[in-house]
Amino acid sequence: MTVAIALSTHRARMLLEAGPGSIGPVLDVQQADRPALSREGRTGVSAAAAIRFGPFCLLPRQRLLFEADQPVPLGSRALDILIALIERHGELVTRRELMLRVWPGITVVDANLTVHVAALRRALRDGQAGNRYLVTTPAQGYRFVAPISTNEDSQPALSWLPPMERDVDVRTMLTRLIADEVRRLASELLQVSELSASGSTYSFGPPL
Repeated sequence: MTVAIALSTHRARMLLEAGPGSIGPVLDVQQADRPALSREGRTGVSAAAAIRFGPFCLLPRQRLLFEADQPVPLGSRALDILIALIERHGELVTRRELMLRVWPGITVVDANLTVHVAALRRALRDGQAGNRYLVTTPAQGYRFVAPISTNEDSQPALSWLPPMERDVDVRTMLTRLIADEVRRLASELLQVSELSASGSTYSFGPPL
């Protein structure tokens, strides 16, 4: 327990002492330890800056989906499924392949995949107004069948941003958004570690 507190305190101090330009690299190191879902198959369509189908535009590098230049709220698992299917456009991707891709190293029940595929269908309004994106092969898997086009310029999809922010790298924007929260959590973790060492207690948030 003491070792765990010491390690946590060390990491918290690193985050608190990191400057604005240093938090990004710290986060990158943590993300590097996770399986690179979107790096697999980074050739062909997945290497494109923008992939368009119907009214949608997918930016696989930034992991963003737009409809008519407006962001589409889509969970990370459903987005992983979409990217995996588009990477093998027109081919059958088995349920097992998708589960290994979306949940690497984790054993999950088959229903998890079904739930996230259903969320993806809803986001795309698959089957409505004659639009068909995903085709299910019962008990086997799925195929992405809508025509696609690729583009090396992702700027048109970012036109919803204010003019002064359109040229800002999306990754930098996301880093800025989470930096304050990371530093706040690190500060609280440091306080907990110090109070634990002194035998005191610490309460997160306002009392109930």
